[in-house]
Amino acid sequence: EKPLIIDCGSSIGISVLYFKSLYPNAIIHCFEPNPEAFNFLEKNIRANKLSNIIANPLALTDHGRQVELFLPEYRPFINSGLTVDRPAKMVLTNSVRLSDYLENLPLIDLIKLDIEGAEKETIEELKDSGKLAENRILNFIIECHHSVFNSEEKKSYFASLFTHSFYSVDTEILFPELPQSDYLFKAVKPV
Repeated sequence: EKPLIIDCGSSIGISVLYFKSLYPNAIIHCFEPNPEAFNFLEKNIRANKLSNIIANPLALTDHGRQVELFLPEYRPFINSGLTVDRPAKMVLTNSVRLSDYLENLPLIDLIKLDIEGAEKETIEELKDSGKLAENRILNFIIECHHSVFNSEEKKSYFASLFTHSFYSVDTEILFPELPQSDYLFKAVKPV
């Protein structure tokens, strides 16, 4: 009826609009460090008269300090990240540890992560803080990038972070027709 959703990597707000179409009363905390995308995220929130949205212009890191964010010259709204692998301009942005942000929030129904390669560090930080082991986060949906999870060993390690905290896990290849595809990782805490 009124889920609490943490949307990490909100970009211009398409996922926010989708979640609100499913759950109009949802409370959504958004993270988008790209200043250009964040500007459109705020415009989309206002234009669609969305309530219960907390928009944070922050990156997620394991240290919570200022970081360099790289905005690719091609499609800068959707592929900004903390690492650079193509021509990009650099901007400084603030970051937060997700575990610190979640500290005073109640039961979290869903964390969506699409943070351009920083998924592993963010989940490791949640594990190290003890947040994964708590029964306060019920579901994760994570886009895992083939550039980071490029071997079965790395995929197994990532899955083990969740299974050791009693989540059931599932994966789905996003683009099976491609030789190197990102995949969708789902983790569910049995109730």
